[in-house]
Amino acid sequence: MAKKKTDDGVLRFEKRGALTILTIERPDANNALDDDVRGSLLRACDMISRDEETGAVVLTGAGNEAFSTGYDLPQLAGLTPAEAETLARGARMVCERVAQLDVPVIAAIKGACIGAGLELALHCDMRIARGDARFGFPGISLGLPPGSAAVDRLGKLIGMGPASALFVTGGVISAERAFMLGLVTNVVAAK
Repeated sequence: MAKKKTDDGVLRFEKRGALTILTIERPDANNALDDDVRGSLLRACDMISRDEETGAVVLTGAGNEAFSTGYDLPQLAGLTPAEAETLARGARMVCERVAQLDVPVIAAIKGACIGAGLELALHCDMRIARGDARFGFPGISLGLPPGSAAVDRLGKLIGMGPASALFVTGGVISAERAFMLGLVTNVVAAK
């Protein structure tokens, strides 16, 4: 089986036969989603859309601590309201492109999957979590409400009651609780 890898510094694109693996490569920043990562994800989705050999995609984060902790907070700190709106539109575009891929997209989640990282995972067709994974929108306490259709998608997956609790309280749930609610398809043991 031929193996092909490319790495632009923030996203590793790896082909293993019909499987494409996308790995967010910012472990020192808990795989936070900055402008570079969003741009790389859009380019990767374009490549996958043109690749007739890809039968499935796995999206994951580098390292052991996080799938993604969401927005890159230092990047957000200096934004004007107009710039923040542009960033939110760009994040939604990435989520929509992932959801529109014609092949199954599986989020392989370990550690923190919070904020915009959880929004991205919600746009995947399936979520498989390692036992130490945790999910939520703690940014609500900082005035960062979820976007990218997260409210609708999470409500459809787990019901509006539990989804509203996560949105309103900013609480974080375990992989086991996420499985019980139907947020993740399976929980696997940590290696």
